[in-house]
Amino acid sequence: MGAVLHVVNNLGFYRLRFGAFLLAAIATASPGQTVGNQPTNGPPVPYVDIGACPFEGCVYREWGVEAAVKVFAERRATAAVAFTLKKGDRVQAIDGMVITVRAGRVQFKKAIELRTEGGKVHVEPADTLFLLTYRGEGQTVAWFKGKLYKELDGAEFFNGACGIPGHDCNGKILAHPTTEWWIHVRNARGVEGWTNQPDRFCDKDAVGVGCNR
Repeated sequence: MGAVLHVVNNLGFYRLRFGAFLLAAIATASPGQTVGNQPTNGPPVPYVDIGACPFEGCVYREWGVEAAVKVFAERRATAAVAFTLKKGDRVQAIDGMVITVRAGRVQFKKAIELRTEGGKVHVEPADTLFLLTYRGEGQTVAWFKGKLYKELDGAEFFNGACGIPGHDCNGKILAHPTTEWWIHVRNARGVEGWTNQPDRFCDKDAVGVGCNR
């Protein structure tokens, strides 16, 4: 009986250790790394897209601060705070990464040929196309039948007219990807750190409206 309890306790211990490992892996995973279970026919997650700037016109450059931001010394929310920014400050957005922890899904009403960096991909209505990082201008990183595509044309489902009555799009987004965007910044004193609060910055869009000064 004592031996059985010992085994059960050990199993509980390793489950806790695995849970801690999974959380740590999400914060430090390398591009395309598999952690935990992946969905049937789905991509390995978390998928880490280093250097991604995830919207049309997005650019890493000097950004303005619109609300208070805690900047961490490392790329994890439990790290020590390196410095704090206040509204009106300016920082240099050095680079960043988008971490997809759950892929999005698209299905089509009829067969279609989708353009990618490696040529066209044939998709049937019974197939599922998985979405990872959005690149802007209808381009996305996608996963299909065990293969990663860095540039896939999503005009058939990212089209803003798809929701307008009378405009029937072939592709339908069943679920958007769940992502976290981390930005590597440097303040005016030259101190660097990481933040996952991109919504608190302005001047991120090269073609949009800048900060309200």
